[in-house]
Amino acid sequence: MSSLDTYSDPQEALADIRSLMSRSGRFLSLSGLSGIWAGACALVAVVLAYMKANIQPFSGVDYYTAFYRQHQSVEAIEPYVFTSGLITMVVAVVGALFFTLRRSKRTGYALWNRASRSMLINMIVPLIAGGMLVIAHWIHGDYGYSAAITLIFYGLCLLAGGRYTLDEIRYLGYCEIALGLFTAFYPGYGIDAWAIGFGVLHIVYGMLMYFRYERNA
Repeated sequence: MSSLDTYSDPQEALADIRSLMSRSGRFLSLSGLSGIWAGACALVAVVLAYMKANIQPFSGVDYYTAFYRQHQSVEAIEPYVFTSGLITMVVAVVGALFFTLRRSKRTGYALWNRASRSMLINMIVPLIAGGMLVIAHWIHGDYGYSAAITLIFYGLCLLAGGRYTLDEIRYLGYCEIALGLFTAFYPGYGIDAWAIGFGVLHIVYGMLMYFRYERNA
């Protein structure tokens, strides 16, 4: 007897088959706690950046101008932003991997499979392109659009990889792109946009994912 004989309703059998095919083509081990962790790391970094430049949130003052006024040195901007950004990214990624690995073990979904490889390949191109564009702007002494560029390309990265995982990550990508475009017109709010895009939105996304897919499971 075929396995379909165990179903009283052929539609039920087709629904299960489609569900299995969908799961096999998607990376389902992403944890909402990863988003919360990454958002918290970003907010800590932004608070330190506010303190470093001695500015208040949503003051409309360009961060790099405020940084120069505080330290009287434009040469110090690039090393500080690069170093703080790199440390924040490493801590956020390590925490995200920890929570994702834990969820993978609990659910039984493979952490490294065809879907996760495809997601990574599609996400890496926008990330590299955005990073190189920021560096090109820095070489020419233009710091004002760093926030807009990083948010827009990060959003494109999420859209590119979102087809291989849960749909919610694409909605996060749309929000990041919209925020980046706003910041392109109002660069004085770049540091605030970073706080919202990489901090608040990640936390909201992570909480949504956790309560929707993880808490009851």
